[in-house]
Amino acid sequence: MEPVFNKLDREEFKRRIAESFPAVYLTIISIIQGVALGILATKTHEYIKNSCLAEPWLRFLPYSVMSFLLIIVVSHEYTWFLGIFKWPPRVLDTVIPFAIGFSEISPMFFLTNSRIWWFLTAAFCSFGALAFSYTLWNCRRAWFRENTNKEAYDKLISTLRQDISMALILAPICICGGVFYSSSTKVLYWNWPEILFFISLFTIAIYILLMEQRFMKELHHNFSLIY
Repeated sequence: MEPVFNKLDREEFKRRIAESFPAVYLTIISIIQGVALGILATKTHEYIKNSCLAEPWLRFLPYSVMSFLLIIVVSHEYTWFLGIFKWPPRVLDTVIPFAIGFSEISPMFFLTNSRIWWFLTAAFCSFGALAFSYTLWNCRRAWFRENTNKEAYDKLISTLRQDISMALILAPICICGGVFYSSSTKVLYWNWPEILFFISLFTIAIYILLMEQRFMKELHHNFSLIY
């Protein structure tokens, strides 16, 4: 009896690879982000219910909120990546999501230890810059059809470069957050430097999300005009 599948040849191999790349990546990212969200929720509930903390639990809530926002940023990045990029999977395509996941989850174990949280978040931002750089390095003009508006490719490259720049800006901000977060002057439960670093981190994270939302709208508009 003839097996019910297409026999493997050059075109069938290319088709299978093209189809499996986003599916495999989406599965990996979904698992990692699900684990990250679960750990964040667990650790947040732990310090909220911990009556032995030296400081009120509200003191640590911004760290949970920022970790949650970073989960959203990573999830959003890979959502639009998978809609644009397809290439033959390499070892780095497996290593990078897990490295990002490990560096993303690590700060969540130190939500009540501000200094370590800042330093580990700086490491996460550095891994993010490397991941963006890898994507930029893989991007090729030849992947776009000849009749595609050149602006679409140029905007893609520009967006990736801005992502790299934002990640490289966030890393030293987080390092400074670990070094200078504590001072004698407080506003409610937080030190002044800590508040400034949080505002900077939050602002840049939101800017990345809005920047890429605008990029996707422009890309959709360009391709709608073309096709």
